[in-house]
Amino acid sequence: FEEAREYARVSGLTEPGLRHPAYDPRLEALAPFALGLAPVVFSANRPDQIADVLDFANEFALDVIISGGRGAWKVADRLALADVPVIVGPVLSMPLMRSDPYDAAYSNASLLQRAGVQIAFRTDSAWDARNLPYQAAMAVAFGLSEDDALHALTAGAADVLGLESEIGRLRSGLRADVFVTQGSPLQITSRARQVFVGGRDVGLKSRHTELYETYRDRLHDAGQVSR
Repeated sequence: FEEAREYARVSGLTEPGLRHPAYDPRLEALAPFALGLAPVVFSANRPDQIADVLDFANEFALDVIISGGRGAWKVADRLALADVPVIVGPVLSMPLMRSDPYDAAYSNASLLQRAGVQIAFRTDSAWDARNLPYQAAMAVAFGLSEDDALHALTAGAADVLGLESEIGRLRSGLRADVFVTQGSPLQITSRARQVFVGGRDVGLKSRHTELYETYRDRLHDAGQVSR
């Protein structure tokens, strides 16, 4: 971080005869983050790890986001005071420490939200992203309001990532990523009816629906099932 800040400082000088440092794409890419011009996402779960991140951010004047934050509820007041958001998750997980209550991971989001911490949700891997609404649903079952959960999945997530001018809301001029469900999107029994990405109807066909149709047709083939 120190090297990136110095690289940016020296590269920006325009004094006659001054030799600039050799081009370094790594330091150039890191410079906006090191200068606090773009958010830095720190993966931290234990309260002491989160405290270290806050100290580091204060020392370097960084714009930080906590990702994971399974023990963030224990330092919620400090996070709120520092105005540091938390991307909570995975909610469907075991307590972080043996001494934590059984519902620590489930109630984490509601405790943070009540303390004034801005939240969003995450899963633990890309393949599990389809289950993100149900991560939020568990938080609703343990204290978070449904409206706050939906906000954290949409506009709140865009706000946390600094993308509020591009996505997250149904507003003129923003990217139109919209999905329509039959019932609450937080309910596992609700079915998706339409999906629009970038304003374009992308349909509902996927590898999963193709497999469903393949095996459904196999059951309906003559000789495969008695009628």
